[in-house]
Amino acid sequence: ITVQKEAESEFIRKNHFLSFAERITKMGNWQWDLTTNNVIWSSNLYNIFGVDKNSKITFDTYFGLVHPEDKDRVTKHIEISFENKKFKELTHRIQLIDSTVKTVQLLAEIITDNLGNSIEVIGSCQDITKQKMEENKFRGLLESAPDAMVIVNEKGKIQLINKQAENLFGYRFDELF
Repeated sequence: ITVQKEAESEFIRKNHFLSFAERITKMGNWQWDLTTNNVIWSSNLYNIFGVDKNSKITFDTYFGLVHPEDKDRVTKHIEISFENKKFKELTHRIQLIDSTVKTVQLLAEIITDNLGNSIEVIGSCQDITKQKMEENKFRGLLESAPDAMVIVNEKGKIQLINKQAENLFGYRFDELF
């Protein structure tokens, strides 16, 4: 009994730690059982989406909160993910019931059975609204600079350029890849 109590205590402690980590990173996790269509959200995911914790969650709960302008892109992303059995990172907006708009980033993994059928999707969702606002502010500053500016990563790969650089070099940002 002592070993069992210690294991239960450790489990509770780790769950508290995970909940704390999710709150400070504005992240939540979720599971979607494709065979039963049952969806489970972590407590912080309810906070991110502004949904009452006593609500029954389904895929439609999530999709109903996807920003109207992003619904087609999200639908296509999910379809491609199931075709490829691989879920690539997805960033999109959500619109809460109170009309608040947030930007979220989803990471997920599709679980298959022995026959290769998709049976479950597990993932995380992070509220990146603040980071997106800062990024947009930075892009605004970059665009307002009078000089051509090119930002590269540590490997020398171009990450951002402003309109002045596009005009100077004669290439659009999307043509540089």
